[in-house]
Amino acid sequence: MKVAKVITVMALLGVMLTSLLGATCECRVGETPSTMKCPMCGGDGESICVMCGGDGESICVMCGGDGHSYSFLQGKEVTCSYCNGLGKLECSSCNGTGRVKCSYCNGTGRVRAE
Repeated sequence: MKVAKVITVMALLGVMLTSLLGATCECRVGETPSTMKCPMCGGDGESICVMCGGDGESICVMCGGDGHSYSFLQGKEVTCSYCNGLGKLECSSCNGTGRVKCSYCNGTGRVRAE
């Protein structure tokens, strides 16, 4: 009987601690919380792309964002053929969305409670 009370108290303390930390818990009565909201992505399963800073675009590596490059064959400045003169490219890490799958929770939004 004392063991059951200790387990119940431990479960209650775990739920209270999880609530104080701002995480949600998925647990059954008498059990400790098994998962909680991912602290890295806030439970979204996605995070901001570090390659583009969330813009979904990156500066063209061929023209440096100018939109033009110098053609030695033509002897003059021409429109950059890599970015078509835009100076920017779609970020290849996030495919232009500005967000990537959270690597901490593998995109689930949940992590195991320790």
